[in-house]
Amino acid sequence: MPAGRIILKSISQSRKLALLKTDGARLLYTWLLTHLDINGCFSGDPEIVTGQVFTRLKKPVRKVEEYLTDLDEVGLVIRYQANGDSFLHVPDFQEKQPNLNPDREAKSDIPLPPPELLLKRSGADQDEVQKKSLLSKVKQSKVKDNVELQDQVLEYFNKITGQKRKSEEAKRLIRGRLSEGRTFEDFKHVIDTKTAQWIRDVKMRKYMRPSTLFREGNFEDYLNEPYQDPSKANASQVGKSDKPADKAYWEKYRKKEQELRGSGLDEAAVRMKMAAWTREQRGEATA
Repeated sequence: MPAGRIILKSISQSRKLALLKTDGARLLYTWLLTHLDINGCFSGDPEIVTGQVFTRLKKPVRKVEEYLTDLDEVGLVIRYQANGDSFLHVPDFQEKQPNLNPDREAKSDIPLPPPELLLKRSGADQDEVQKKSLLSKVKQSKVKDNVELQDQVLEYFNKITGQKRKSEEAKRLIRGRLSEGRTFEDFKHVIDTKTAQWIRDVKMRKYMRPSTLFREGNFEDYLNEPYQDPSKANASQVGKSDKPADKAYWEKYRKKEQELRGSGLDEAAVRMKMAAWTREQRGEATA
């Protein structure tokens, strides 16, 4: 389980929180959110809640039981029994946690509340409950798909640039663009385009990094730039202090490129190998 959860500022406008009888119950609710599993569930046993949520406040267990009852009565939590134990569920938890990542969550051993209880407490008809359940599953599936795409993008970036990026910041930037509807092909275009432009430019190649390429404003600008074959660039478009930036070099470049295309490789593979070849010509180690 991650170190915490998101608490939206709209919580201060919650009617249900305002209905709670005590500030102690309001405090319990906000602190409780950080302990919920990916399904929005936690133990409903007041002794466990006291020990894990109010660890240092020395609240009496009977007082925590009153808070839990209050939360249940206004609908902020749903308490239920399963396998002889008491549990609770926050109904709108997943809707208010946009960055849930199943791959970073430990598998929960807390049983889900019975569907008929959710139906009864929601006040909705069966079709509406099934619709919400389906939407929740679709959202979780989309989150998982984005995590897989995020890894594919980072792997492609590393292969093309010869780097070994794997930071959470890089992954966060990629997920941000994926959440906007960007595709793997969009990322490939940006990576290929900027590699072609910058890989032999001494001043610019230091910007071949996720924080530059995948940042919100930059990404859209780069995505709208046409890809230009680096073999067609003239000396003025190449870093002047880089070696070799002359006619002989580009003749070798074109020859190598033609050789690779003649071998039957697709365009992505040709670009990847040409990027590695360029790094070798600079005397850099390849990944």
